[in-house]
Amino acid sequence: MAAPTATDFRAPLPVRDYEAVITLHDNPDPADALVTWDSAFEPAGADEGTAAAVITGVLQDGLDAVK
Repeated sequence: MAAPTATDFRAPLPVRDYEAVITLHDNPDPADALVTWDSAFEPAGADEGTAAAVITGVLQDGLDAVK
């Protein structure tokens, strides 16, 4: 089974070589889910702090959208 992928959350992003893994974990409380979204990237066109802040916003927006 292929892993889910998504692109162009907010294009253009100030990163290159972006990779992410979204994992849904078992949770004893059926009303909640535990989701982790790990990513790796290289800054491109912005300093590392700015690139990380943009990616953090993208990740948070994505997680908020599935609540």
